[in-house]
Amino acid sequence: MTNPETPEQDVPPSAAARVRSMLRTAVLWSTLNFIFSNGSSIVIFLIIAAQLPPHIFGVIALAAIAADFVAVEGRYAAMDVIIQAGRYDEKSLRSAFTSFLGIVSIIAIGLIAFTPYASAAYHEPLVATFMPLFGLMLLPVPWIAVMDALMMRDLRYKQATQRSIAATLISGAVGIAVAFSPWMIWALFVQRLIGMIVQTALLYRFTRWLPGISFQMATAIDFAKRFLALWLINTLIVSIGRVTLLVFGLRYDIATVGLLRATNRITEAVQGPVIAPLQGVWFPLMSKVKGDLAGQREVYNSILRTATVISLPAFAGLALVAPDLVSLVLPTEYTGVTPILQASSLTMLLIPVLWFNNAAMTSMGMNRLALGYTIALVASSFVALYLSDGATAAQAILIMSIPTGIVGLAGNVLLNIRLGQPNLTYYAGLLPAVLATAVMSAAVAAIAHLLTGWGAFPRLVVCGLTGATVYAGWLLTVHRAWFMNCVQMLIGRRLAAA
Repeated sequence: MTNPETPEQDVPPSAAARVRSMLRTAVLWSTLNFIFSNGSSIVIFLIIAAQLPPHIFGVIALAAIAADFVAVEGRYAAMDVIIQAGRYDEKSLRSAFTSFLGIVSIIAIGLIAFTPYASAAYHEPLVATFMPLFGLMLLPVPWIAVMDALMMRDLRYKQATQRSIAATLISGAVGIAVAFSPWMIWALFVQRLIGMIVQTALLYRFTRWLPGISFQMATAIDFAKRFLALWLINTLIVSIGRVTLLVFGLRYDIATVGLLRATNRITEAVQGPVIAPLQGVWFPLMSKVKGDLAGQREVYNSILRTATVISLPAFAGLALVAPDLVSLVLPTEYTGVTPILQASSLTMLLIPVLWFNNAAMTSMGMNRLALGYTIALVASSFVALYLSDGATAAQAILIMSIPTGIVGLAGNVLLNIRLGQPNLTYYAGLLPAVLATAVMSAAVAAIAHLLTGWGAFPRLVVCGLTGATVYAGWLLTVHRAWFMNCVQMLIGRRLAAA
């Protein structure tokens, strides 16, 4: 077998240096963004959760599901289209804005019209209260998308970090204030609204771009075609989680939806610093190495190995310490989160072979393949969700992960063929993190067993320190060169392996 510490494919020094330099800056600021934003966000969530029952979290999750497909996935798709096209003249930007605004307006009207049916389906009047409001909040999204694209075009991650942190802290403070008021049920909605207002204001300060109506048929058609393709891909991939929320609301109850949403907030706080910074740099970096196969290979392998070395121990550890963590940070009404959190954490171990395939394919212009891959991923997940009827919420999540993992592996194989690198060499390059995680998990499980009877907090601290020490110690001792290569990617320097 090829030594995982000696990559078979050599990258020209110029390409490697160029990619590492861009990647270093992008990942650094994006990571800081998600560390501070998600760190603050999880603290804010815990404070609000102490005031609101799971039922309210379930209501907001259901009311916002449809709008989020546009506010999140639609926004990122529009950004990617603008960046891909590379047209930043005023007419093109305004035409893209106009096209996106037309699409958003139609969807907002549809959401408002559909509200009574959604409320009746879930037997919850509050859904009818919040759903139209989330629909109206879609109208500023096209303006935000264009300004975000202008920021990412110039790789202005420092300003993006400032914007995100400010929006999180200000909206969180307002949300907490409302949660402690007689209008507590509005806390989560108000938090979202204030966050959007702050982000929009800061984006305008950084870009100074004002929207305007300009309709160019050719540009509008081109934008619509590209946007709908990318939006469909983005929507399909996240629809797994959101459709799961909808099905859980029908199969169980809204309180269970609230427990699942609380679980998602915890896993998002862990995955945010891992996935979002790396996933967010695909398009800008791939646009910089367009036509350079060696550069594309460098971006792909560097990002995937970095995701692996961080995500595997993080989520394996989270699954092991979930009972203690939940008992410490959430009220007793949320004890049902523990098995769901453990199941979700185990599924997150698939991050290296699942989460980045879509972004890699679309950034390399493989839109048809990305669409086919995504459809296969979603279809297999929904079939598994259907077959899990009668299972607990945690069991259903685990069952769904089986076909998604298989499809994810197939996506990796296709990408490796496109990049001209052997599949065995690629997977061997991920092996050190897998082995280190296995050793770490065994050590943490043993320590947790020995500390039975201890309080949750001291046991959590000891298990966390043990896991970090064993994981880092194994990599530095057994796979030192491989680990140093991952560090190199983050700091953009060549480190000598001792």
